[in-house]
Amino acid sequence: GTPGPGTGENDSAMFTIDDPGNRGTVDVIPEFPGGQAALARFIQENLRVHNEDITEAKEQVIFVIDTDGSVVRVKSRGKSVKDFREAAERVVRAMPKWEPAKYKGRDVPCVMVLPIEFKTQ
Repeated sequence: GTPGPGTGENDSAMFTIDDPGNRGTVDVIPEFPGGQAALARFIQENLRVHNEDITEAKEQVIFVIDTDGSVVRVKSRGKSVKDFREAAERVVRAMPKWEPAKYKGRDVPCVMVLPIEFKTQ
């Protein structure tokens, strides 16, 4: 096939919200404000599962960090119970803005996959 747009040297439009970068293609991956520890704490404090029967669950949530740091396009992989999937998606949507990914010094959209685990004490 013929090379489409974004294959040339001038690939400034390489990453779009519909075709975001990922951990392997961007120079700097997005960062949650305060780093990994703050991210873990945020999830722990804000994850609300409205189903008493769920005592343990795990879900991967896929989302895009836009160029302004907004969390968009949130979607779970769908491997867990519906109530937990919804709770996992809800907590990701509630996140504050991240530091966006960088590619060649520019902010670019980047897809993230975040495992969210839940265990009742």
